Amino acid sequence: MRVTPAVLRDTYRLLLNCRTFHRSNMPSRPRLVASGSIPKWGDCWVHPYPTIRISTHLRTLHAIQRTVAHEMVHIALEQAGSKGWHDHGADFRMMRASICRELGWKQRGF
Repeated sequence: MRVTPAVLRDTYRLLLNCRTFHRSNMPSRPRLVASGSIPKWGDCWVHPYPTIRISTHLRTLHAIQRTVAHEMVHIALEQAGSKGWHDHGADFRMMRASICRELGWKQRGF
C-alpha cells in the first residue's frame, strides 16, 4: 500500500471515531503530509498549524494506521494542555493503552 494524502485523510477521519479521540479536542482538518524525507514512521507539530507527517516508506495499512494514531495521541495531548505532549511519558502511555485496547492492537511498537 502506498502512503498518499487520501490514505492519510481517510485514516485520520476513521480514527477520529475512536472514543479516546472523540473525547479529545482534535483538529477536524490537520495538515496531513506523506513524506519521503523521513526514513521511518512519522512526526507531528502543532504550531503554527496542526500537522502530521507520515513516512512514505511504510508499506502496510496496519503500519499506516498505527503511525497516524501515534501522532494523533501527541496532538490530542497538546490540545489538552499536557506539558509532555511531545514525549512518551505517563500521559502518552495512558492514551496509548486506551487506543490500543479499543482497536485490539498490541501496545508494543505503538
